[in-house]
Amino acid sequence: DDGRGSGDSQFPLDHELWLRCAEDLIRQARGHPSVVVYVGGNEQEPCEDLLGRLRARLARLDPSRPFARGSLWDGFADGHGGDGYMALHDGPYTA
Repeated sequence: DDGRGSGDSQFPLDHELWLRCAEDLIRQARGHPSVVVYVGGNEQEPCEDLLGRLRARLARLDPSRPFARGSLWDGFADGHGGDGYMALHDGPYTA
């Protein structure tokens, strides 16, 4: 078991369907003020094949927001966040 729950290192199994769903979500959510960052998975990450393809789609469809491969990766769990280009801090907050 690779931690993805399925025991399959290529999880999710239908890559094309997963990417089509992700692209639909990006098209629907881009530009919405509550979308701050895209995350590939909650406490997990998609397989390497999907990570690269998802990054490419995000770069094309919504390059204005950062991407983290998973909620426990790229520094999010320790508060440093986002592939080294997005620092997360707990306040002070300004508008």
